[in-house]
Amino acid sequence: MQFINVNVENNPSSNAIVNILYYSNLFDEDIVKIFDPSEFFLKKAESINDLKYYTHIISTSDVFSVIIIEVDNSKFQEAQDFILSLKTNFYTKSFTTIFLLSEPSKLFVKKAMEIGVSDCYHAPVPYDDLKERVKFLNFYKALRSQVSQLSQVPQVVYRIPILKRLLDLAVAIISIIILIPLFAIVAVLIKLDSNGPIFYNSKRVGTGYKIFDFYKFRTMRIGAEAEMATLASKNQYENSSFFKFENDPRVTKLGNFLRNTSIDELPQLWNVIKGDMSL
Repeated sequence: MQFINVNVENNPSSNAIVNILYYSNLFDEDIVKIFDPSEFFLKKAESINDLKYYTHIISTSDVFSVIIIEVDNSKFQEAQDFILSLKTNFYTKSFTTIFLLSEPSKLFVKKAMEIGVSDCYHAPVPYDDLKERVKFLNFYKALRSQVSQLSQVPQVVYRIPILKRLLDLAVAIISIIILIPLFAIVAVLIKLDSNGPIFYNSKRVGTGYKIFDFYKFRTMRIGAEAEMATLASKNQYENSSFFKFENDPRVTKLGNFLRNTSIDELPQLWNVIKGDMSL
């Protein structure tokens, strides 16, 4: 499996100037003050129509462009139509868009979110928050762009060779048929020895990071997992996530026999038949 390194230090939005295209009259002076030229490049449009013009001629290299739009009752529909036009354009559909509302309006915020506006602020605008939000959204978009490349990397799927697979199936099926009497005896003994299910299964990760259910005959008492905390001091692997105990009190008498003879592993023949494992 191949991986693409997502390097934050090399991310275009983490150290490059953020290009902001904006339309605003009410908030104009504050926008100019808050967005430091060392971090942001501001381009003002005189109207929403101007925004349309600039986004049509914008270079396709400006993939992390941010658009800020002042919106009031009279301009909301026009702003909404503009956002919808951005979303239908391959080069502009991923732009970060922010509405600055001249007054609070839950309805406008709801409609803006529904059409894909990145965020909304209303007067009085918390400009420090706005600036940090622009930086975050710009960075997140750049990061998402890099991560999305992972889906384009062809995944190598391991397949067991046909002859080997046929051999696995033949041996596993014949073995299970021959061992059916033994399986029946072990199943009865497990039920007589202690309460609980006959089989124990847990998750395992196989080739290609495939997760599957791993089967064994149950060799421990029910509730054994709950005893881990009290037995931690007896763990033979100190400071480890692995646990092994000498004369493990959780294991039943029959369980000890099954483990010592490896009979508890026989249900894994079913894993072989399913293709989770190979002989």
